Amino acid sequence: MTVTNCEAAAEFPAPATTVFVNDGNLISTMPAVGAQDSIVAVSSLQPGLRECVLQRPRPARRPAEALREAAVRAVDLRAGEHRRR
Repeated sequence: MTVTNCEAAAEFPAPATTVFVNDGNLISTMPAVGAQDSIVAVSSLQPGLRECVLQRPRPARRPAEALREAAVRAVDLRAGEHRRR
């Protein structure tokens, strides 16, 4: 598999099966491209928010629904963090 980024090509033996994400944009993109289940580690987020990202949606739910629910949980967690300060 060849990936080209900024005009530089990189060869990989196969697509990635596990992903470490450390950027908010990448974290939000993974479910949009159907790759949420491949996320194995998350940084750049408070511990409670990491769990929201890493939770797997139930098979019957659509990815958009699962992401929306995770976003609501994340907002709830952030509100709790602000109340404790």
